[in-house]
Amino acid sequence: VTVWVTNGVNHFDITPAAGLTAGGVGIWTGCTLNGLPVLNNGINPPFWWNGETGEVCQPLPDWPLNTTAKSIRAYKYHLIALNITQNSIEIPNMVMWSDSADPNSVPGSWTPLPSNDAGDSLLAEELGGLVDAEPLRDQLVIYRQHSTALCNYVAGQYVFSFRELFNTSGIQALNCAAEVRGKHYVITDDDIIVHDGNQFKSICDNVIRFYVFRAINPDNQYMCCIAARTSADEVWFNFPRVDGT
Repeated sequence: VTVWVTNGVNHFDITPAAGLTAGGVGIWTGCTLNGLPVLNNGINPPFWWNGETGEVCQPLPDWPLNTTAKSIRAYKYHLIALNITQNSIEIPNMVMWSDSADPNSVPGSWTPLPSNDAGDSLLAEELGGLVDAEPLRDQLVIYRQHSTALCNYVAGQYVFSFRELFNTSGIQALNCAAEVRGKHYVITDDDIIVHDGNQFKSICDNVIRFYVFRAINPDNQYMCCIAARTSADEVWFNFPRVDGT
């Protein structure tokens, strides 16, 4: 497994020096914080790149040992990690957040201390494990498979607050939500919706919804994803057909 970056002409191998474990497709998440890319595959510890083509990606500073996350996203000046596995024990409703990052840097600590903003929390387990998250205006929307929560930055002792948003709508897989002009477009477990952080509505008629969710290959549903092409006023909803991989 290798990680590459291109300037449009040349390609540069920026794979972390320790290498990466192969794990198939549909497992990667990525984000940028302070203009710096952060990548995660749920198998190896997440890592970042400083933008120099002559240098490889580096592990996130102070990332906990023997810990992985299903998804990692940027929100405000923090990195947010979801669905945590520690010492081979999965904690699907756990969210961790880093200390706030200085300008032009990634966060320096994930260890909660009185002197920093790092921390963690367990969200409502009965509503399912955490899958992915995506910022929406001034909030972070956290998606489970069948429900959705909101995260807000409140500073002070608690740093972030969490509340339930939708208890009947979640997300199909990683990378199945995209923000376009103040709204999220989402592939859920049984529909394709748009929401503004308050209410959601389906953007499929019954015929299209029936076709799409009958056509998705159940063995490869984790490969569903969304691509937002804002310059063309388009949002693409991609899914693997039953007869394909």
